[in-house]
Formats: sequence, C-alpha cells, structure tokens
Amino acid sequence: MLIKHFLFVFLSGFTLILLVHAQDQSGFISLDCGLPQNSSYTEHITGINYISDATFIDTGVSMSISPAYKLNSLEEQYLYVRSFPQGIRNCYTISLTSGTRYLIRGSFLYANYDAKSKPPAFDLHLDANKWGSVTIIDDSTFIYSEIIHVPNLDHIDFCLVNTGHGTPFISALELRPLKSDTYVTQSESLSTFVRLDFGTLTNETYRYKDDVFDRMWFPPTPMIGWTSISTSLTVDATSHIDFQPPSVVMSSASTAINTSAPMTFNWVPPDNTTQYYVYMHFAEIKELQANQSRIFNISLNGKPWGGPIIPTYLQSTTVYSPSALSGGKYEFALYKIEQSTLPPLINAIEVYTVVQLLQSQTDQKDGDVTVDVPSNSQTLHLESKNRKFTPSDIEMITNNCKTLLGEGAFGKVYHGYVDGNPVAVKIISETAVEGYQQFQSEVGPLIRVHHKNLTTLVGYCNERTKLSLIYEYMANGDVHSHISEKNSNILSWEGRIRIALDSAQGLAYLHDDCNPPIIHRDVKPSNILVNENFQAKIADFGLSRVIPTDGGGYVNTIVAGTLGYLDPEYFRTNKLTTKSDVFSFGVVLLNLITGQPARVKSPENPHISQFVRFMVAKGDIRSIVDQRLSNGDFDVNSAWNAVEISMACVSENPPDRPTMSEVVIGLKECLATEFSHRREGSVTESNDSSQIFTMNVTTGARPLAR
Repeated sequence: MLIKHFLFVFLSGFTLILLVHAQDQSGFISLDCGLPQNSSYTEHITGINYISDATFIDTGVSMSISPAYKLNSLEEQYLYVRSFPQGIRNCYTISLTSGTRYLIRGSFLYANYDAKSKPPAFDLHLDANKWGSVTIIDDSTFIYSEIIHVPNLDHIDFCLVNTGHGTPFISALELRPLKSDTYVTQSESLSTFVRLDFGTLTNETYRYKDDVFDRMWFPPTPMIGWTSISTSLTVDATSHIDFQPPSVVMSSASTAINTSAPMTFNWVPPDNTTQYYVYMHFAEIKELQANQSRIFNISLNGKPWGGPIIPTYLQSTTVYSPSALSGGKYEFALYKIEQSTLPPLINAIEVYTVVQLLQSQTDQKDGDVTVDVPSNSQTLHLESKNRKFTPSDIEMITNNCKTLLGEGAFGKVYHGYVDGNPVAVKIISETAVEGYQQFQSEVGPLIRVHHKNLTTLVGYCNERTKLSLIYEYMANGDVHSHISEKNSNILSWEGRIRIALDSAQGLAYLHDDCNPPIIHRDVKPSNILVNENFQAKIADFGLSRVIPTDGGGYVNTIVAGTLGYLDPEYFRTNKLTTKSDVFSFGVVLLNLITGQPARVKSPENPHISQFVRFMVAKGDIRSIVDQRLSNGDFDVNSAWNAVEISMACVSENPPDRPTMSEVVIGLKECLATEFSHRREGSVTESNDSSQIFTMNVTTGARPLAR
C-alpha cells in the first residue's frame, strides 16, 4: 500500500473535532480569504481566531461559495474565497519574524464558487520561487498545501500564479510558528507530503487545539496485516518532546496482527531526484507486564535506518534522519528483534518533500541585502521593501534609464524590472535643493506602512548624491489622466466612486491605523495611481509629515502642497492636521464627480468647491456631474450622496469636516446605491472589497460531509 494514496483515500466522513483544552494562539496568523474587510471571528469548530485577508493583498475578488456547500459541519473559513481573475501573479505580503521556523498553509475549497463547475489548477510561489501546485479535484474536495520555511527577512510574499488552467483562488492562509529545533534541514524548506494518525478508530482529522502547532493529522487507509490499539490515558501528560505530536494522535497506534511479520509501507516518488524527510512518532500505549517487551528496528530499502526502538509508556519519541533521503525508492519496514515478545507499533508519521528556495542573505551589521545575480540574468531578486540598492543596481534595473515614465519637481521616474516584475524608479535630481529632504520624507513613512491602497516602496538607493526610490509599477497611470478632458475613454460613475473609495481607505489607514498618524499633505489626482486591475493607491509621500503623539493633533510646518488642494486653514495658520488631507481629498472627489480641475473657468466661482456650491443651490445634480456622463450612466441618489460627502470635506471650518474613516463609510453607501441602480433586480458582480458575492470554494483532498 502506498503512503501517497493515503491522502486521497481517507476522504469520506471528514470532520474536524473541537478540542477540549485551551491552547495559546500566540504567533498564529489566520486569514479568512475573501472575508469582508475589518471582519473577524472565532471559528466555532476549531476555536481559531480568523481575520479578513483584505489588508494583506492588493488584488482579487471576494466571492461566496455555492449555498449547496454551506453545511453546519463546514468550518467558517471556507464560506468565502478570494479569486484572482486578473493578473498572472497575485501575492499576499505577510510580516513575520526573521529566522523563525513557520508552517505556512494555503487551503482551497472550490465548491463551485464561480458557478462554472470547472475546478482550476495553478501554482504557488513563496517570494520569487515556485514551491507547489494546486489541482482542484472536484467541486467538494478540500485541498491544502503546506510548507515549513524559515524566512531570512521580515516578511514573505505568498503568491498564486495563473498557469492557464483556470482562475486561481484561495480559501484560507494560515501561518504557525514552530520550535526552532524541530524540522531542521541542511538549508532546504519542506513541503508536506503526508501526515498520518495511525490506529485511529474515529476517522477524524485532528488539528488545533489538539495540536499546539495546528498541524493537520489525517487517518490512513486500512493497511493489510495491521490492526489498531488505543488507550484512554493521556500521552505526554507531564512533558512534551520537541515535536509535540498531539496526545489524541499518540493515544492510538497500528501494530502487526502477525507478531512475527514486519510492518511495511512504501511510496513511489514522481522522479528519482525528489528528496524526503521522514519523522516517525512512537509511544507505548499498553502497560506491559514483566514478561513482555516491545523492541524493534527500522529498515529503509532493506538497510538499517533506525533502532533499536523501545517505545516509552505514555511518552512520545520521534525518530528521524538529520539529512534528506533520496534515491527514488522508499520502502520502510518495522520488524521486532528476536528478544521482543510483542510486534512493532507506530503511532504517527510525517513525510515532507525537499523544496530548494533561493533567498537573499542579510548583512546583520547594517541591514543591507546581498544579492547573488546569475551571470545570465539582468534582474535582481526583490526581497524586502526596505531593501537598499546601489547606483549600479539602479542602472541595471532601469536599463540605463531607457524608458521615462514622468518628471516631477524633484526628479524623473523611469520604468524598470526587479525579479521580472515591473517597477517605477524615481531618481532624485542632483540639482534639486530639497531633494534629500524629499527623499527622507518619502522613505521614512513607507518603510513602516503597508496597505493595499498605498503604493508599495520596493527599495531605495541612498549613496552619496545618488538618491532613488523604487516603487511597484502602476500600469494605468494617475487619476488625473483618466478624468482629463483630453482622455476619450470616459471613466464610468462606478469607476470614479471606486477610485474615491480606494483613495479614502488609504488615507484612513494613514490617519487612524498608523501610530503616530501620518499626514500626506499633497493629495491630488496626479498623486493617486491606478494599477492594472484599476485599483487606486495613494502615491508620492515626499511632503508627508508625522503628527507627534504629544503634539495636540497637529504639527507646525511651512505651507506646502498644490494650489487648489491646499486647506485654507492650514494656509492661514501653518497648523497641519489630518483634516488638511480631508480637505484635499474633498477637492479630488469633486474632480471625480465633475470632471473639472480644482480651479475652474468661472470668474464668479474660480474654485471647484465654489462652483459646485453654486450649482447645489440650484438643485440640479445633472449640471454638477461630468457632462460626458449621460443621464442613464449614474444613479441620482448615489451622485447626491457623493456631492454631500465632498462638500462636507471642503468645509471652511476643519471640525465640520468628517474623518477619512467616516468618508469611507459614506462612499461605500454611494457605491451600494449605484449597485442597486445597476442591478435592477439582478445580481451584478463586482470586485470591490465591500461587496460579497455568492460564488464557490473548495477544500482539498477530502469531500465535504453531507
């Protein structure tokens, strides 16, 4: 019987048990993928605390599984999925503790979430490296992929990659810190091949809280010549070995029916080069009499591998090889020695395949990253957003500044590539008087913040007069170009509100979730960029300021920003507050609503807010909304709501302005109203994070209980 088959034959009647003793979830990262933003819950079966994945990824569509699969026995993290219909490579960025060993698990339940009944297949990458593939078997089968990995930096990118065989999706992403002295390899990472609970009579799968590390333990298929034994007593009641296999797993075991026959098992690898690490767990669960003994050896392919093994009563022992096994053949045998009166037993086994991942090495003295670039490569491996590059790196990334993307007051922006991914490189002009100050202002906040609606700083160069900033590339440029009269492609009303909502969410994060708060100070359409999925992100932090925690909610600074977007109160008093950003955002929202610039062509009402205030008094919303949008292109109530929000933001008195978090709530209502208008009795799909749609999810390697 092949161990490889265990993973697929144990499937029927799968349920997870609720554990009876509490365990600490310290260090756990449990993301319910597709769960509405800012949502969280304690899963009713496992007791694991899940949060939404929304702040860990910039892309994807939140979907709901088919109602047919929403069973009471289904764990809550499988009710939603995040699907990735756009882009080849979509990545979660997770902050971790460098040097800590983690179990990283992605779970997948298709459950016909897209109503197509076409289960997909796709690849999984960790940072720049492929480490696994997911092939969804059918609508109702749960698939999971695990890797044990030690990051050498303070974060990882967990990526789903479209291979042309259907849309990638994910149900849950979970990370669990492990003990530093367990699963140690010679530098490799480990992908879970199988983890089995021998001798179990319940056909249940165990995880947290039974397993303090939340490993999943599955029942195997019946083995010819094997029988089960168990105990009601607790294994490892007073102490824990390093690997800490769960007591409920160790309280049962398989043993040979024929006391003189060996217990054998084997598997066939996909090729002769695949390497494995094997961990066998043993505990004596029968109190032996004085005339009884259980002593056995282990062989691999007919050669001694371990032993003699004398299992300790109600105490776990783990036997494993410190180096990887290779050779293309894996047949294990457990056989008793001549003096033993009892046959061998085995309580549990873990088998992992070796995964070689390329990692950059960190210089512990100054935090720089040393990158080994192959001689045939013109790209660099991107590993960290606080990565420091050299001037020669910048030349390589931009191909000697070949493609100019734009030019600003402090320098030029060039297109480039890092690890095959497009980036935008801002090179600060050597003649810019305030260039270094702008550089420091921009690097400082972005190194410590991360949000899906803020452009990501990939790295920087800070050598002598060579100052450069490397950002993620935003394929669709800035918002100004999309609402300009020169653009023949008219931006839809829904698209405008989406951009406003994305931008508001980024600013709300800076104001409310950062400690201390950050004020952008130059919010305007040209500083809001749009990626290939038309998701908007706040950019250009060169004028940003941090509010001191003891500063009374403001910071005194010289006036800086862009005319038309400057807060009048800040202009008069030099007191910069979060409400200054709110004013600027209000002007941006008016730009989006009207399609007009901040300073309009009207001698009576030169500022856009004055123009709109005048038109509001007339009560005609259609004279306010961009005239390029026809009457049926937007919902009137949605438009009025947006105008009310914008006018509140540009109030002369700062206390009368809403917070950005309040603006977010209002814009979500605008979007919902527009959806209702569009829906007209039918469901319209959307990729907005605030909208959840009924689609499907699946869990791998087991069908759902019916």
